[in-house]
Formats: sequence, C-alpha cells, structure tokens
Amino acid sequence: MPPADSTPEETPMARLTVHGQVHQHQAEPETRRLPRAAEAALRIAAAAGLLLATGAALSQQIPRYPPNPSGPPAFEADNPEGLIFAGRRTDGRHAWKRKVHWRSSTDTPAPSSPLVPRASAAELQAMARTLDALVGVFKATPSGSKGEGFWVNDSRRVGFVNLHTTPPGAPPGRWPMQFASGLFPFYHEDDLRGGTWRLSIKGETEATYFSFNQMPGAVGQTPIAQEPATGPDRLPVELFLRPRVTDTFFGLPIYERNLLLIARPGRDPWAAVTLGRALRATLPLFEKDRENAEQRLARLREENDKLQSPAWEQAQRDEFEKNNGALRETRPSNYAVRLANMERYIGVTRAEAAAKANPQRDAAGAWYWNPVDAHAAARRQAAELTPAQAAAPACWVEAPSQPGADGIKPSEGRYAMRGDLVAVGSAADCRELVVTNPSYFDLNLPRTAPQIMTLDVGRCHLGLRDGLFIVPTPGRWDSPPHGCHRHRTMWNEADWKAIAALIAP
Repeated sequence: MPPADSTPEETPMARLTVHGQVHQHQAEPETRRLPRAAEAALRIAAAAGLLLATGAALSQQIPRYPPNPSGPPAFEADNPEGLIFAGRRTDGRHAWKRKVHWRSSTDTPAPSSPLVPRASAAELQAMARTLDALVGVFKATPSGSKGEGFWVNDSRRVGFVNLHTTPPGAPPGRWPMQFASGLFPFYHEDDLRGGTWRLSIKGETEATYFSFNQMPGAVGQTPIAQEPATGPDRLPVELFLRPRVTDTFFGLPIYERNLLLIARPGRDPWAAVTLGRALRATLPLFEKDRENAEQRLARLREENDKLQSPAWEQAQRDEFEKNNGALRETRPSNYAVRLANMERYIGVTRAEAAAKANPQRDAAGAWYWNPVDAHAAARRQAAELTPAQAAAPACWVEAPSQPGADGIKPSEGRYAMRGDLVAVGSAADCRELVVTNPSYFDLNLPRTAPQIMTLDVGRCHLGLRDGLFIVPTPGRWDSPPHGCHRHRTMWNEADWKAIAALIAP
C-alpha cells in the first residue's frame, strides 16, 4: 500500500506535473506525489551540494518546447543534458538527456500492537538485503542503468505486522514481517532557486509497490460474505471468489489483470471454503434480501390500503371540485371530460397499487419472489446437507442479470446475495469460494524471510503482446516520459528469475 503521507500537495509544481502522460488510445493513470520522507532525504542531499548548475548555466541559452510537439525535442551538441524550459516557466526546466539516477528512503513504522516485537537491527538488515537485491535487478536493466530523462526514488517501508489480519491463534512474535519497495520514476526537472538550478522534488508520478509477506486477499473483488471477527483485535474473515489468472508474464501469474504474484512452490495463497461453512456465512445475506423484500411489500400494502379507502377517493373528488367545479355550469362538456379523466386516474392508480401489493410469480413480481425463494432454498439446502456434502468445497453461481424465456431476471431483488452455492464440480459456470490461506506461512522461518511477493500492475497494465507488457508511444511530448512508461519498460527488461529466486524455497 502507498505510504500514508503520499497525498499530493497543491503547489505550483504539483499543478504543473499532475497531468499524466497521454498515450495512444489511453492516458497514463492518475499520479502520486513522492512521500515526504523521501522529500526530506532529497533535501538533505541538495543541501550537501547536489546543485545541478550555477552561474554559468544561468546564462546558457535554454530552448522552449514548440507548440504541440509531435515527438521528443531535438537538442544541439552544446546541450548534452537536453535542457528545455518546462512549459511557459523560466524557473523550471526538463533534462531529457540527463542520465538516470536512483535515490532511496526507508520508513520503519511502529508495531501495530504491543504483542508484536519491533524489528531488530539484524532483521532490518535482512529486509534491506532483500529489497536491495530486488531493486538491484531494475537498476541493472538497460533503462535502469543507462536510461535518460528520468530518475527513480525507491521508497521503502519495512518491519510491519498487521495483527488484525492474522488468523486466530497466530503467534504475534513469529508472524512474518511485511516490507515493501515503492518505485517512483520521475522525469528530470530542475527548479531555479536563489540563482541556482536544483533537482525538483515536487513532481508527481505513478508508483508501483513490490510487497513481501503481504497476502493478496480478494485482488480487488468484492467479498461474497464475511464471517464474524474472532476477537476484538481481529477483522472479519472475508469469503471471496478465487482470483483468476488473466495473464502470464515470464511464467509468473497475473491475477484479475491487476496483481503479479510470486508464491512459494507448492503453496496456495488461498484456501477452499467448505459448502457447510459457506452456507452458514451466507444465510444472513439470503435472509437480508428476504427481509428487504418483505419490508418493501409491507410498504406497498400500506400504500394500497390508503388508495383503496373511501377517504382517499373523496379527497381526490374534493380537490377536483375545488379546481374544476365552476366548469359544471359554464362549460359542462369540458367538465364531463375532466371528471372522466379523474375517475380514470382513480381506477388506474388503485389497480396498479393492488397489483404491486400482491406480487405474482412473473417478471413484475420477481423483486419479491426471487429473494423469498432463494432464502427458502438456502435454508432447505443447509438443513439437508450430509456430512460429506458439507465438507465439499463450495462453488458460487451468479444469478443471471438477463431475463429468461419467461421474462424474469433471476438477479432481481437479490442485492446482498447475488448468487447461489453448490459443490465444486456440480455446475459448469461456478467459481470456487475461498479465504486467505491461514496456513500459508511457515512460522519456523525467520520473520524476515520473503515467503510471498506481490506487484500491483493494474494501473499500468494495458495488456501483453508476445509475452511483454505493451509500452505505447507517448501521445504527449511536453515532458520526458515517466511513471507507467518507465515501469512497463523496466518490467520487460528485468530478470524475473532473479526476482523469483528471492522467495524462500
């Protein structure tokens, strides 16, 4: 997850750089600001003498972007860094040809609970070695070592255990620590401050996070159901559909076009949910849908009783006479037409109210009978389960949203529980119901051993071609490419076997 202090700040530079690079057919995703911890580290470096140019450079003739540039700018031989003013500014410039460089900062959060021991110096060093090896793979790529026009901040967060998501009985002192590296590829931009050009640290870009020992969970899906928390220091257990492998990149699975995952060989990050357990967890949702339908029906019946009453009809006639009574003598034919319309309105309104208050088993009454029947079927299914059936893995079948031959939409009225449960293998279109595997981690390994790694590629994932991430040609050339453009390129160049080898065998 991004650090909590990564909220963009409204400064002139932030407003200048917040717009993502527009690619062919698709714009770059929303950008993120460099975390404040990293900004502080860079300010220290600048104060120590990271000055990009002084007096002589101020007199250098810096070109401007042409209107609506259709490609990267060309530079004269006496402009080796490819300097060009940033838009209309004269106190900001881009450096298209400046070589890539890397900066790093580390945040060590306090333990989430007194029960979790703080990371020792040796543990911090172990996590740093893993992250150094990971980032080293990207530094060694052609773009990461010889690229131009951008620099990368490696923002790290190490030594965190979220006790609230651990399974019941998990030993807090042995549960694996989470640690992550967020890579922020910024384009080279300098600010003129006090007569000196300095590296700008106010820019924004798209970050991606490599997270170790953080379980993937539902991978962006909405959980089907929840089980109550097992204690005041625990969160409810989510039941969700097993995430699907939608792409494969260098032999590694990408789930739901969103998450690249490297797990330990032979270990499943998810565990199947039995049919008995799934029914117990979802029966309250079936009941909620039925209760909503019953409450709606009660309101409709109350409305129908009011509309069928003589008092309501008399009120309609009194209102009619108040507005139209004078026409009885002056324009009797017009009065008769209006009276007939009013009486027709009373009849139609009463007929519609009576029909709604007495829903039939048809398309118009599906909002009521669908949830009522689904709840009854689920209760019957739970009561009739044999021990063998209850122990079978559960599968979820979504209620179709398209009407059938009878015009009824099976999903109508089913809002809390949008499907039904069967045993795995009993329906062709069902999807397995799972939870995060509580037994995935080997607690005999050190807390800092990397046992699983995830990379959220979704914001930069435009598809694969020939096994590689598609890297579109930028659609705008008013700043050097950064963000997702750099991520995709380095992903395609990286040694993923070396990255996979970081995970404990």
